[in-house]
Amino acid sequence: RDDLVTGVQTCALPIFNCMDGRIKGKATLNTKSPSWISAKTKLNIQNVAIDQLFEQLENFDQQTLTQKHLKGIVDADIDYTMAMDSALKINPKSIKSNIDLTIKQGELIGFTPLIDAALFIKEHKLLSKIVQPDELNDRLSHVKFKQLTNSLSIEHQNIYIPKMNIITNAMDINLEGNHTFDNLIDYRLNFYLSDLLTTEEADRSVKGKTRVFLKMHGTVDNPEFSYDKNAAKEGVKTEINNEATTVKTILNEEFGLFENDTSVNNASPINEEKLDFTIEWEEENDSTIIESKKPSSKTKGLKNIMKSSNKSEKEEELDFEDDDF
Repeated sequence: RDDLVTGVQTCALPIFNCMDGRIKGKATLNTKSPSWISAKTKLNIQNVAIDQLFEQLENFDQQTLTQKHLKGIVDADIDYTMAMDSALKINPKSIKSNIDLTIKQGELIGFTPLIDAALFIKEHKLLSKIVQPDELNDRLSHVKFKQLTNSLSIEHQNIYIPKMNIITNAMDINLEGNHTFDNLIDYRLNFYLSDLLTTEEADRSVKGKTRVFLKMHGTVDNPEFSYDKNAAKEGVKTEINNEATTVKTILNEEFGLFENDTSVNNASPINEEKLDFTIEWEEENDSTIIESKKPSSKTKGLKNIMKSSNKSEKEEELDFEDDDF
């Protein structure tokens, strides 16, 4: 502290060609106060090996996700502020950060939360009937993904993770939540039930409409899983709204209706190939039927979508009773 010049200093950081990539940025140091020092850093990271980055940063002083669990190339823009006392000790409550990152050619290897998720599914009375536990465990033990993009934020000793879709070789997962500096976790995740199917006729590229919504909470060392009924209900509402928009879009294309409806104007073009398959569950014998549907014209597409929309309004989300857990 005694060696620092009192005032506000801003300087460009050296450009580092390291860790198979490049890092550049600038830093501002405020030493006006005799009792604390504030620092603000902006970093631009390009094509850096993420495992080497974690190793150099000592895994951000945590052991949940380390360089042993990660592979891939990361691009990131980081804004980071913090405050230190006169002994240069960082105050964790002062840490704030916004991180825009993209990870390419990524791998998660032996990541404990995914292994715990596989164990939960294995022990679940309903889900365990349609899963080969060893095969699922192998898939989740080494997960690969082409690209992951998200914007993380850190404030009040919490890491906030906005909702993101992770497309992997194991399954497609929607994930959001927060993770405290004390390793308390509160995650929401959901995935297609068809991603767990192990029957020969079921292919993971065929997506049914049934999603499994889970909560993951507790601590990193002892996570607890439960069924997220609120998220499931919202998921059904979203599905119904999406199908209603699809019906309106086809009516607009066929008959010029709903021209002033913004949901129709902003809707993506209809891709009838998405309607090729539906997955139906028979309650009597718990068997799965994959039925092929391929509309031959827009009129047939309208008929099938209207039928599907009416069906969705009657169907309830996959629900689990309390004694299923």
